[in-house]
Amino acid sequence: MKKGIQIGLIWAVAFLLLFPVGNVMAVDVNSANDNTTTISCVVQTGLPVINDVKFMDSSWTLRNNTQIDVLQTYYFVVNATQDAGWGNITYVNITLSFDFGDDTDMKPYVGTNNTQFRLVYDNTTGTPSFGLASAGNGEVTFVAGTETYVNDTTRILNFSFTPQNEIRHATGAGTGGPGFNDLYSWNYRVNATNNNGQTSTDWDDEFGVFRYTSISASGDPTGSGNPGQTVPLSPSTTITYSANEEFNLSVNISDLTSGANTIAATNVEVLGGNIATYTAFGGAGVVQWIYGGAGSWQAPYDTYNPSLDHQVQTDWRVNIPFGTPTGTYSSPVTYTIEVN
Repeated sequence: MKKGIQIGLIWAVAFLLLFPVGNVMAVDVNSANDNTTTISCVVQTGLPVINDVKFMDSSWTLRNNTQIDVLQTYYFVVNATQDAGWGNITYVNITLSFDFGDDTDMKPYVGTNNTQFRLVYDNTTGTPSFGLASAGNGEVTFVAGTETYVNDTTRILNFSFTPQNEIRHATGAGTGGPGFNDLYSWNYRVNATNNNGQTSTDWDDEFGVFRYTSISASGDPTGSGNPGQTVPLSPSTTITYSANEEFNLSVNISDLTSGANTIAATNVEVLGGNIATYTAFGGAGVVQWIYGGAGSWQAPYDTYNPSLDHQVQTDWRVNIPFGTPTGTYSSPVTYTIEVN
């Protein structure tokens, strides 16, 4: 018995050494899984698309790559699509900028001058509106905007505007478009954005603006005095003028006459503009330069002018020669503005 008990204890100890208590005998692990990570995909609508742009005058003649007149109404007709539905469109913008002889790209938009403006269709509130991005730009008048339903994804937008007196002159006629390929032209870029912040491919083209000048004068200065006196005339004359290019502005008179008697133009002095002190005329019909000069030019105005025109005053005086007979002596006054 003792021998059997000893043998049994030996086997028990050997078993515990080989298989400690708490360990489980190994089995095959044929699969495992983990579901703590995720994947995701953001679905966006497609880009807005500008299908077509037409720039036309009131007779519906295309005017891209040609020159237009100031003080006339013109139209942009834009056909655009948003495949997820037109309600996803936020803006359609038409940005216009004088290129200053550089056609590499559109100039950065700053607005409020006569070398840039922007027409805007705004659909951010769900109630569409049309207008100018820079409402204070007096050199462009927004006329109207209309929206025509084509289908649930497409609209035709009509923007009309009138360029005013000093919208910058540009040649604009030359190589056909689309694209920017004529220097010293007005470039325009049309694009649309949606509520995902996506922007359509740009539609680029250009046009020109004819030169324009206007001038008017008010005030007929008069005065009286004796021979040998220098007589100031009043009131001042106000000259209202506009130009959309480099310009000069001059004044000339004839000899002053009273019947058969005269006071030579050389006895008349004028002050105003760049004529900083009273200066006598060189003779009848000889000009004095209020701005610019013969073959020289005043820089064009490139900041917007809310009144649409500019003004300058002239003041006058007459040196009455000794021996001049009594009478009322007068001469027409001619103001001339010319652009380069």
